[in-house]
Amino acid sequence: MEIFAMTLILEKLSRYWQLRFLVVGAGIALIVYAVLLPDPGNKSRDTSIQSVAAAPLSTAPANGGATEIEGSKATGASPVSGAAASTGSLPWLGENQDAANQLRLSAGLDGAANLPADTSEATRNLRATADKGDAASEFLLGHAYQLGLGVPKDMTETVRWYAMAGQSKSGDAADFSQAFEAYRKLAEQGDESAELYLGLAYDLGQDVPRNVTEAARWYRMAAAQGSGSAANNLGVIYFNGDGVPKDDAEAATWFRTGANRGSGSAQNNLGRLYFTGDGVNRDAGEAAAWLEKAAAQGNVPAQKLLSLLYVTGQGVAGSTPRAYMWINLASARDEQARDSRVQVEKVMSTHEIAEGQKLTHEWLKEHERVVR
Repeated sequence: MEIFAMTLILEKLSRYWQLRFLVVGAGIALIVYAVLLPDPGNKSRDTSIQSVAAAPLSTAPANGGATEIEGSKATGASPVSGAAASTGSLPWLGENQDAANQLRLSAGLDGAANLPADTSEATRNLRATADKGDAASEFLLGHAYQLGLGVPKDMTETVRWYAMAGQSKSGDAADFSQAFEAYRKLAEQGDESAELYLGLAYDLGQDVPRNVTEAARWYRMAAAQGSGSAANNLGVIYFNGDGVPKDDAEAATWFRTGANRGSGSAQNNLGRLYFTGDGVNRDAGEAAAWLEKAAAQGNVPAQKLLSLLYVTGQGVAGSTPRAYMWINLASARDEQARDSRVQVEKVMSTHEIAEGQKLTHEWLKEHERVVR
């Protein structure tokens, strides 16, 4: 009898503990379900740049703000190669919005500012002939330093080159007229450098009345002889609709000519057209390829736009450190780029910043000639 009673008690205890185990197990399952399954009405998100860049490009900003790329077609646009959607909106959210806006502003995607003429080739030509003792080139190079045309304003250099040309320290109108006429004679004899200089003089309207028709005429002559800068500047005239009907397709043709001849400005401008889809089929991969070429020559606008492409993964594999590298390089010569770098650093990890700075040092070491 005692054995039977003991057996009955043990059986009841066994059932009791089995029930306890079932209850505890069900409770644990409910807890795991509640913790691991995200609440669709309150999703948590990773706010790092890289995670946001991986989001679809069609994702709207949390604050509802518009981020349509300036110049891109609102309707009927072909999808961007390498992008997740056909719109130009950026996928930045929440606290990353300030960084996105600053990068867009720095890259020149907000507003309808005209493209500038390229003065770099003309300045190099002036220096080359001035170094050989040509008086007109010496004076005009001093004049460039006085006005900041293609070089930073520098009165010390201005006075030095004017003195070498045997002219007054101030470079008066008579001095300029004499040098300008000397270059006109060279241009009329078919000198490519002089043709490019005259095109710029009439384009910028510095010390001569501005005349876009004359500028285009001399640009065409210089471009016909192989000047990449002249081809770029013709493209700028057509893109801006300056003295001619605006024609993005014609602009793209001239930018491509200049880009193939190695003009950093033309490479940047062609890349921008591919990015926005103006005058060409929109293609982020092609945009990135041309922007990389321009950026490798130290072209600051290209470096700023490339930073945006690497952050958003458009046309390139998204890389936060590489995006930081390009905006860091651009910040050495551009105030807006410095503002962008500050905003971008706020949403980067310490490790990402360190990697970006490492890439910057490696780039500078590899491109010493560009940064001199």
